[in-house]
Amino acid sequence: PGFINLDKISWRSKKQKNFVPFDITLDKLPYNNNAISNIYCSNVIEHLENSHVQNFLSECIRVLNRNGVLRLITPDPEFLYKNLFFKNSYWDWYKDSLNTFNKKNYNHSFKIENFDCFVFHFAQQKSRFYQKKPDHEYDKFLKSLNYKDLMEELKKDLRFDEKTIHHHINYFDFNKLKVFLEKGSKLNNTQNYFIINSKKNGSVSSIMREKMFDYTSYTRSLYVDYIKDPEKAENN
Repeated sequence: PGFINLDKISWRSKKQKNFVPFDITLDKLPYNNNAISNIYCSNVIEHLENSHVQNFLSECIRVLNRNGVLRLITPDPEFLYKNLFFKNSYWDWYKDSLNTFNKKNYNHSFKIENFDCFVFHFAQQKSRFYQKKPDHEYDKFLKSLNYKDLMEELKKDLRFDEKTIHHHINYFDFNKLKVFLEKGSKLNNTQNYFIINSKKNGSVSSIMREKMFDYTSYTRSLYVDYIKDPEKAENN
């Protein structure tokens, strides 16, 4: 409903209407300050380094108008991490695809663990199933780390590469994303804003609660709404 798709030119973009070529690693958003009401960004920022994400979020805040909403969806590392340390079937949805990947590549004989799924999801290149000669000692080291240190270790030295554009190279939990949005607000001299840990199909924007939004995202994702310079609620 009135949205314009900003993305790199590809075979998919050639089929899309209302398309504007945009390189998130290089370009500024092609809009004036305070010109946009809604921005929707789903499953993008986990593919980029911190510097590119910060620049993009700052640009989003710049172009949002008063009461404008930026909606961000990205894998939820804290939620997924908490499902690693007790016996459960949660990761079965991922084991099937990882098993298929393994058979097509190195066909390692060792068992797929929940932890393998987590590492492969957030830093595929550091997974022992991505390695011809698996580094089991490094895997043990990863398991010894706490949540914060693990996530920082997983993203360390990973870089955006168009040849592996589908790989995740970064992570964003609510607290980390909040810091980035707060910095973007400061860079734009925006003092009045709200950052909401949202839910699937639960945006504060009525437009972005419509069925065409969030339908490709998952309950295991993090949903965050940023509202720029919102009007005060009426007192009842």
